[in-house]
Amino acid sequence: ELGDSLAYGAFAGVNYQIAKGVWVGGGVGISTQLEDSPIAVPLINIDWTINDRLRLEVGGLSGTLTYTIDPQWSIFAEGRYELRQYRLADDAIVPEGVLSDASIPLGVGARFSANDNISVSLSGGAVVWREIEFFDDDENSLSDDTTDIAGYVAASVKIAF
Repeated sequence: ELGDSLAYGAFAGVNYQIAKGVWVGGGVGISTQLEDSPIAVPLINIDWTINDRLRLEVGGLSGTLTYTIDPQWSIFAEGRYELRQYRLADDAIVPEGVLSDASIPLGVGARFSANDNISVSLSGGAVVWREIEFFDDDENSLSDDTTDIAGYVAASVKIAF
């Protein structure tokens, strides 16, 4: 059923400019989970323009350090924590159970910005930690395992209106 596959969440926070080019903030994110207790996560926000070319952005559970080469080209290092949950089908090995996938990818990349509204990015890196866990429909953890480090390559296009 669709209702058994939905998770809900909200976050609230505040940001404060402590100096020119330095914003800090904090808050909390609260989310339900499939077949597990709701979680509350403290969130930290930092937006620091270190100098004309270097910028650090930390938002929630991710962070990016960007070096601007010129108005069109920049390079970056990034990292984040990701959590995904999937409801399993009635005829799955764990009927109506949940697959939980938590990971930490770290990478580097380059971005070309044609203008403020259009950019293309190419990045690569590794998922340095990943845990996969199965839950039955009574919230019992049945199995969990970690994976080896795995590489990734990603490309994205941003078009804003």
